[in-house]
Amino acid sequence: MNDYKILVNGKMITKKEKLNITSPINSEIIGTVPALSKNDIDKIYRSSEIAFKEWSALEPKLRIKYIEDIKKNLIKMRDEISITMCIEISKPLKSCYQEFDRSIEYIDLTIKSYKDKFMNPKIIDKSIHNVEGKNGFFYRVPLGVVLAISPFNYPVNLSLAKIIPALILGNTVVFKPATQGSLVGSLISKAIYEANLPAGVFNIITGKGSEIGDYLIENNLISMISFTGGVDVGKNIANKKSMIPLVLELGGKDAAIVLKDANIVESAKEITKGTFDYSGQRCTAIKLVYLEKSIADKFIKEVSKNVLELSIGNPIDNPDITPMINQSAANWGKKLIDDAVKKGAKIITGGNMDNNLLFPTVLSEIKKNMLIFDEEQFAPIMPIVIYEDINEVVNSFNSSKYGLQGSIFSKNIKKAHELAKRLNTGTININKSSSRGPDIFPFLGIKDSGFGVQGIDWALESMSRIKGIIENN
Repeated sequence: MNDYKILVNGKMITKKEKLNITSPINSEIIGTVPALSKNDIDKIYRSSEIAFKEWSALEPKLRIKYIEDIKKNLIKMRDEISITMCIEISKPLKSCYQEFDRSIEYIDLTIKSYKDKFMNPKIIDKSIHNVEGKNGFFYRVPLGVVLAISPFNYPVNLSLAKIIPALILGNTVVFKPATQGSLVGSLISKAIYEANLPAGVFNIITGKGSEIGDYLIENNLISMISFTGGVDVGKNIANKKSMIPLVLELGGKDAAIVLKDANIVESAKEITKGTFDYSGQRCTAIKLVYLEKSIADKFIKEVSKNVLELSIGNPIDNPDITPMINQSAANWGKKLIDDAVKKGAKIITGGNMDNNLLFPTVLSEIKKNMLIFDEEQFAPIMPIVIYEDINEVVNSFNSSKYGLQGSIFSKNIKKAHELAKRLNTGTININKSSSRGPDIFPFLGIKDSGFGVQGIDWALESMSRIKGIIENN
């Protein structure tokens, strides 16, 4: 068991007070991180505020050099970070490497976007815009101290997708990884430490959320918060920090609508992947399937075959299904299954649980009175609603409290586009499961799925503001 240090005000530190991190694979303690106090948090924010003046005034090309050094350090740690991620969050090892590589690409794309679109001002004058007597120079400038809070399920990608755009713009960053993800967060902070950024530019906070969670977001020195996580915590942040920019990526109940003209084999294959990848522990996982009645039997037969072929086991061995992040998460999934069955749903396959391993489950004949119709399972469960009237599907889809993404499966692309326009959500995918990528696309949710836009360009916009300088002729 290792004692992981964290970067605070230019130094890698440890503390007497520790937070134990256990592996979802076997519940064994795999490392410890410092459990910071409220006093520690106050000092961190003060150091971030002090560092902002120097960091924001640095020439952009010098900040870019620091970012490139961070990337080089991360690449040297590729194996260590990926393997740690696998053990800490029970994600298949190959997926951990894929997430790492995607995150390195994210850094490159962020540097490119910053150089192309954010380093130089937008000029509004007579030459292009017919403005008489004025030359306007509009810069994107940093906000100040950015609080970046990441979730357990993508501890590298969704951390760096907040940290890198904030830093390259000239903000300082206070980073709070999820408890299950703190070891990966420590390794990220080590890569940043070895890039020799000025003290206070980047700080990481680890500790017990029950003790420091609210205190973390209440500090008056925070200039912007980027949060990915649960709905309740996101709403709490929004209530407490109403006068600063927020980007909140919360839950999802992404539904897939399968029309009668869909390719059954391909749709079933894609929906299986979209539902069960990383045991369904993704905000963009397919969490409800609307299936046209005339193709229901064929689709269910096909998807059942796919699910029965899913491998189950230790994430080191790259199975399809792994133990869930903790026992509470597995219990929630089992509760939703039991509630649905009690109210008339049929288990097509799965339905059982072994400690925090929830077996991949397909449920048919889902009705509106069942919890799983509305609630996000965040688990390897495919609930199927059989429909006859597409208008009822649209009404049900739009009545959801969530609005992240959705999918339509049809051979008629024009018809799918027309249906997509009727669905009230952030993004609709045609003949593909919902997805956060590619990162150059905007990523957003509405309603309880959050607000604000992510993606390369949009992250840079959200962590900066416009400053105008106007020459009057």
